[in-house]
Amino acid sequence: MIMPNEFIHLAEESNLIIPMGLNLLEKACLQLSKWSKNPNLKHISIAVNVSAKQVWHKDFVESFSKIIKNKCINPGLLTIEITESIMVRDMSQTIKKLIELKKLGIKVSLDDFGTGFSSLSYLKRLPVDEIKIDASFVQDIVENALDLMMVKAILDLGLNFNVGVIAEGVESTEQMTCLQAMNMPYYQGFYFSKPLPVKDFEALETHQ
Repeated sequence: MIMPNEFIHLAEESNLIIPMGLNLLEKACLQLSKWSKNPNLKHISIAVNVSAKQVWHKDFVESFSKIIKNKCINPGLLTIEITESIMVRDMSQTIKKLIELKKLGIKVSLDDFGTGFSSLSYLKRLPVDEIKIDASFVQDIVENALDLMMVKAILDLGLNFNVGVIAEGVESTEQMTCLQAMNMPYYQGFYFSKPLPVKDFEALETHQ
């Protein structure tokens, strides 16, 4: 298995990230369509990471819309995850495209929040539904008081901006207990499960 950090930068540089991204979205929508027919799985949503180059592409919204309609899915179960890198070029057009996607019912998540230089200004302008606290802050939350303060500050920020907040990189009971104590609403990480093939995930979900 080749991990994403070993090939994503090559896909970006070669622009292969655009057809790869569309292929990934199509597979995600196909999976949502299959789950929609299963009473035990129809509630599950999928988040898809989207490259800045995909967003900047002229057919970005049209391509997304076409795939979603062809697969006949509930768009409310689909989230696209973006990073602040999309804002380095043509901010007004980028925001316009994200608004168009939200009109389709898709949710927008701001990934790796807290690692950029202008997270606050981006949160003010970007039409996002949720922010994901970068795992680097969660990793040492139990031992590092500064990381704990940072996570609390981002949580308060999200609440004030009326957006959801997800803590990434949760790996231990101690981290989970600490996050629960501050009423963190959502979590993600190996504490729950490592990435799984679809069949293994379905088995895990239906036997909880």
